[in-house]
Amino acid sequence: MLTKSQVKRILEKLPEEFSLDELLEKLILIQKVERGLKDSNENKIISEEDLKEIIVNPLVESITGVIPSKTDAEVKSEYEAYLRKKYD
Repeated sequence: MLTKSQVKRILEKLPEEFSLDELLEKLILIQKVERGLKDSNENKIISEEDLKEIIVNPLVESITGVIPSKTDAEVKSEYEAYLRKKYD
Protein backbone atom coordinates (compact mmCIF):
# COMPACT_ATOMS: atom_id res chain seq x y z
CA MET A 1 0.00 0.00 0.00
CA LEU A 2 1.25 3.48 -0.82
CA THR A 3 1.38 6.37 1.59
CA LYS A 4 0.31 9.94 0.90
CA SER A 5 3.91 11.09 1.27
CA GLN A 6 5.03 8.63 -1.44
CA VAL A 7 2.33 9.93 -3.79
CA LYS A 8 3.31 13.54 -3.01
CA ARG A 9 6.97 12.78 -3.82
CA ILE A 10 5.96 11.21 -7.12
CA LEU A 11 3.78 14.21 -7.98
CA GLU A 12 6.60 16.63 -7.15
CA LYS A 13 8.94 14.85 -9.56
CA LEU A 14 6.50 14.95 -12.48
CA PRO A 15 6.55 17.85 -14.93
CA GLU A 16 3.94 20.59 -14.61
CA GLU A 17 1.80 18.84 -17.23
CA PHE A 18 1.55 15.06 -17.36
CA SER A 19 -0.88 12.39 -18.42
CA LEU A 20 -2.85 10.21 -16.08
CA ASP A 21 -1.09 7.23 -17.67
CA GLU A 22 2.31 8.62 -16.61
CA LEU A 23 1.13 9.05 -13.04
CA LEU A 24 -0.46 5.60 -12.90
CA GLU A 25 2.70 4.00 -14.34
CA LYS A 26 4.82 5.54 -11.61
CA LEU A 27 2.35 4.65 -8.86
CA ILE A 28 2.10 1.05 -10.04
CA LEU A 29 5.89 0.78 -10.29
CA ILE A 30 6.36 2.06 -6.73
CA GLN A 31 3.68 -0.31 -5.46
CA LYS A 32 5.34 -3.29 -7.20
CA VAL A 33 8.75 -2.37 -5.79
CA GLU A 34 7.27 -2.03 -2.31
CA ARG A 35 5.56 -5.42 -2.65
CA GLY A 36 8.78 -7.00 -3.90
CA LEU A 37 10.77 -5.59 -0.99
CA LYS A 38 8.13 -6.81 1.46
CA ASP A 39 8.15 -10.30 -0.08
CA SER A 40 11.95 -10.34 0.04
CA ASN A 41 11.97 -9.31 3.71
CA GLU A 42 9.45 -12.08 4.44
CA ASN A 43 11.60 -14.56 2.49
CA LYS A 44 8.81 -15.09 -0.07
CA ILE A 45 11.19 -15.32 -3.00
CA ILE A 46 12.10 -17.81 -5.72
CA SER A 47 15.71 -18.72 -6.35
CA GLU A 48 17.20 -18.02 -9.77
CA GLU A 49 17.54 -21.77 -10.37
CA ASP A 50 13.87 -22.39 -9.50
CA LEU A 51 12.83 -19.51 -11.74
CA LYS A 52 14.81 -21.06 -14.58
CA GLU A 53 13.03 -24.37 -14.03
CA ILE A 54 9.62 -22.72 -13.95
CA ILE A 55 9.95 -20.24 -16.82
CA VAL A 56 13.11 -20.43 -18.92
CA ASN A 57 13.42 -24.16 -19.51
CA PRO A 58 9.81 -24.64 -20.70
CA LEU A 59 10.14 -21.55 -22.90
CA VAL A 60 13.34 -22.82 -24.54
CA GLU A 61 11.75 -26.24 -24.97
CA SER A 62 8.62 -24.76 -26.57
CA ILE A 63 10.72 -22.73 -29.01
CA THR A 64 13.38 -25.30 -29.89
CA GLY A 65 11.84 -28.66 -29.05
CA VAL A 66 14.96 -29.36 -26.99
CA ILE A 67 14.68 -29.96 -23.26
CA PRO A 68 17.22 -27.60 -21.73
CA SER A 69 20.05 -28.97 -19.65
CA LYS A 70 20.58 -27.77 -16.13
CA THR A 71 23.63 -25.63 -16.90
CA ASP A 72 23.47 -22.24 -18.55
CA ALA A 73 26.31 -23.19 -20.90
CA GLU A 74 24.43 -26.23 -22.17
CA VAL A 75 21.20 -24.28 -22.61
CA LYS A 76 23.06 -21.54 -24.46
CA SER A 77 24.82 -24.05 -26.69
CA GLU A 78 21.58 -25.85 -27.57
CA TYR A 79 19.80 -22.58 -28.28
CA GLU A 80 22.66 -21.33 -30.48
CA ALA A 81 22.60 -24.62 -32.40
CA TYR A 82 18.87 -24.23 -32.91
CA LEU A 83 19.32 -20.68 -34.22
CA ARG A 84 22.12 -21.74 -36.58
CA LYS A 85 19.95 -24.55 -37.94
CA LYS A 86 16.96 -22.26 -38.34
CA TYR A 87 18.73 -19.31 -39.96
CA ASP A 88 21.65 -20.86 -41.87
